[in-house]
Formats: sequence, C-alpha cells, structure tokens
Amino acid sequence: MSNSINIYRKVVFTAFIYFIICSMIWAQAPQKFYHQEVIRNNSNQLVTNSTVGIRVSILEGSPNGTLVYSETQNALSNADGLVSIEIGNGTGFNTINWANSSFYYLKTETDPSGGTNYSGTETTQILSVPYALYANTAAVTSGYDELIARNLALKDLLIEAGIFLVKDIEGNKYKTVKIGEQLWMAENLKTTKLNDGTAIPLVTDDTQWGNLTIPGYCWYDNNSTFKDIYGTLYNWQTVNTGKLCPAGWHVPTDTEWTTLEEYLISNGYNYDGSTTGNKIAKSLGTDTYWNNSTIAGAVGNTDYPDKRNASGFSALPSGKRLGAGRFLSMAELCAWWCATEHNETTAWFRYMNYYQSYVTRNYNFKNAGFSIRCVMD
Repeated sequence: MSNSINIYRKVVFTAFIYFIICSMIWAQAPQKFYHQEVIRNNSNQLVTNSTVGIRVSILEGSPNGTLVYSETQNALSNADGLVSIEIGNGTGFNTINWANSSFYYLKTETDPSGGTNYSGTETTQILSVPYALYANTAAVTSGYDELIARNLALKDLLIEAGIFLVKDIEGNKYKTVKIGEQLWMAENLKTTKLNDGTAIPLVTDDTQWGNLTIPGYCWYDNNSTFKDIYGTLYNWQTVNTGKLCPAGWHVPTDTEWTTLEEYLISNGYNYDGSTTGNKIAKSLGTDTYWNNSTIAGAVGNTDYPDKRNASGFSALPSGKRLGAGRFLSMAELCAWWCATEHNETTAWFRYMNYYQSYVTRNYNFKNAGFSIRCVMD
C-alpha cells in the first residue's frame, strides 16, 4: 500500500476464492472472478453507501511486473464500507495466458469520491485463479476433489478462509470450520453408508430401534425432509464401527470435545466475553431454528448478537431419539455422540438446550439416537 496516501483497504478473499472453487466443482472454469474490499478515506473513516472509483490491474511475475490486463469500474459501497466487483469484463481478460507464469498479482487503486483520481494502491498475489482458469484449457474437469489433491496450498488457504468442503461417500458436501487447531464439520453428518460403502440399516420402528445391538440410523420423526437441515440421527453402535465419518475424519472423542470447549472458553467465546466457566453455547449455535428463551446468554435468546454462532460451528436444534424409540426436542436441543464409551451400556455425548448458555457433558444409553459432528484426523 502507498505510504503517501492513508487509505486503508482490507481485501476480503472469501467470496473471491469461493467463487473460483464453486465454478470448478459445479460449472465450467470461470472467465471472471469476484473481488471485495473495505474502503476507508484519508481520515480512516469507512466510506459507506457511496460510489467508489476502482482501477484494477493484473501484473505478471511480480508485484511490479508486466501489466497484462486493466479495467476501471464504479461500485457502490454498503453500510459497512464493503464494495464488491466482478473482474474480467474488460477487453483482453480472456486472452491472459494463465499457464505462462506461476505468479500473477492483482493491483487495485481507488478513488473514494467516485472519480478517477486513483490512489491507495494495494497489490495482492492471486493464489487460485491461474489454476482454475487454466483448467478450462487443460481439460481438468474432475472437480473439487482433484483440485484439492493437486493443490495442498490451496487446501490450507480454504481452511483458513473457512470455506473448505469435505464430501462423504454418498457425495454429501459439508462446510467446515477451524477452531483452534481442530478442523470440524460445520454441519451434522447425513450419510446412510459407512465410508467403506456398507449400508447402515434404516430403523423406523420404535421397538426395533430400542432392541438394536448393531448400527442403525433414522431421520427425526422418520421424516427424510429433515435430512438437509438437521442431518441424521445414529445410535452409538454406528459410531463404534470407526467408519462413520469420511476417510481422514472421525467422530470426536470425549477429550476432543473438551479441547474444543476449553479453547472457546479461554479465547473469549463465552457470551459475556469472560474466559472462565462454560458459557459458550451461544457461540456454537445458529441464530435460527431455536425456540425463544428469555434467559441471559441462552442459545434461544437474541441478546449478545455478536456472540451468536461466533465460532462458526453452526449448531442446530436437531432433536434426539430415545432408546425406547420416541423422538423429542427438535427446535429445543442438539446432542452429539462422542467416540468414547462410559461403560458397557453407555457412552459420552454433548448437548445444548435453547434455554441454556452452556454445553453439557453427559452419558446415555448406546441405543439413543444423536447427531454426529466429525473432526479431521
């Protein structure tokens, strides 16, 4: 950034990278990409709800390298000073030879007044675009998995950006979230097969469910329409196969859940910002689907909005199935199995209620039906 002009601009990579990856998975390679940044003026104040002039350049080889493309735009900033633009609409973008160099750099200059008096230069290396665009000419069409396999640096970048996806054996894709040193699924597991392809029995009958001594799964209220939002409920025998999560992932142990909780507490994710005591439920839960609560700091209370799902874990009130087969507590409670036995007939799990501000550790009979969150090996 220029030292002579005090315009602070924070580049937001998430939308940029996500667009590139999604284009590789579900469509043809993109011929343009998105870019976002936050605009501040010389007084370090946000430039909000205003037209901003932007000049974009792509340089080859180094931050001061050969200019291979340039375009100018006007964009409207939002209430947070964020502008979003689509790069690649100008003449010559589609002629860039992405395979010709390992390094391309995006240079942006802005005029907060909406004119063409550009300043505040920001230059950033483009990490994922060359591979994604060149893929179109290289005939790489197998998508996300091959892209990640070929580009471990991109995988790490996606993890840090919070947009890395993991796929189970049935092709269900899951968002992930990095919390401390752990990488978690940010959604409940949905698979109806073990990762070796073995089908898990679907058990709808209450009596049969209660008598199971083998793996089994169900949807809440035996209604498969709940799958996409809430995921699947499994008995602990399914967990104990060691093959429930996708390869490279596993059902977290009781200790791994404790590691998650201790990290969140010590890093200020309690609803009141304290770093002692367990008050982290609000930071784990989504801000939708939960029943309402008037208890301070509870998941179902709309107080402390900055803490609602602050961790990105996105817990949903998926309910549970009792060992006797009855379904309970959708919109009220979520419960997840641990991979750790308590004794011969019970195993550890974690749960949180809409009226609570904390996560509870307890054990239950192994034929109960709980949700699963997987953690990376």
